[in-house]
Amino acid sequence: RLPLALAAAVLACFTWSLAIGVATLAFDVLDRPFLGFWYFTWVADHFFFFAAGALLATLPSLRARLAAPLPVAVAALAGLAGTIAFMARETLPWHRDSLGGKIAFEFAETVPAVLLTVFAVATCLRLHRWIGRGAAGLARWSYSVYLTHHLVVVAVALWLLPVALPPLVKFAVTLATAAVASTFAAACIE
Repeated sequence: RLPLALAAAVLACFTWSLAIGVATLAFDVLDRPFLGFWYFTWVADHFFFFAAGALLATLPSLRARLAAPLPVAVAALAGLAGTIAFMARETLPWHRDSLGGKIAFEFAETVPAVLLTVFAVATCLRLHRWIGRGAAGLARWSYSVYLTHHLVVVAVALWLLPVALPPLVKFAVTLATAAVASTFAAACIE
């Protein structure tokens, strides 16, 4: 089932991306900046992932299937293959402005995007299950941490101001103290 789902995802993403690429080649105006920084191709390419996320949000059965734990080897292979495919796309011999080059480049962009997405989702789900109750506690404490961290950061930074230490060391001490003290304060508040 997984290879079929991966093939379907690659095909859908590739078809979308190729259509955007061909439209950009056909209508040069689509590849000009809008408001100085937005490009049609960038927005359209990202819209695919937005639409896929919206589809997942409306289909609980598909979400449950994606949330099923993948074996570590599958996630690792997807990450490795995606990374190799991502690096290999720069070695394509065709020019990107030709139709053949556009097809090859879009395919070489789609495969790593899908494989690295599988790797990221599988890794995040595994981490979420592994962290478990600790993450739920931190989520409950997040607002208390937010309320107390500023006070701790300012106090420690002012205390370290006259101390003769490199700025990076002062930053690390401030960061560590704020993380520990704010979490402890949140636990006490709860």
